[in-house]
Amino acid sequence: MIVKMSNMLLSALISDPCVVKNDFDAFCNFCITVMTALAKSWGVTYRTANVVLFVILMPLIIGLFFVAALFKRENMFAKICFYSGIVITIAIIISLMIAFADTILTVKD
Repeated sequence: MIVKMSNMLLSALISDPCVVKNDFDAFCNFCITVMTALAKSWGVTYRTANVVLFVILMPLIIGLFFVAALFKRENMFAKICFYSGIVITIAIIISLMIAFADTILTVKD
């Protein structure tokens, strides 16, 4: 059992990750294409865009909304946290929409 699992892992590491095998792989490849377009529009590498988006901004947004929910938007600090989270979320959505549009236009050309 362990040998079979390790062989599956090795074959997965050796095989080409960009070969589309099913719909989920196609979706993942499309997401990678969108993230690559996002990185190009930000002027950074793919890895940097991933770190900024998923390691820095998403926890920041979650933390801001948590603080706003904790204080139930009764004081000024909670309102600032809530609206900062909204602004950062909107900025991320706009960036992803632009990258998505660039990806769609590139695929159609």
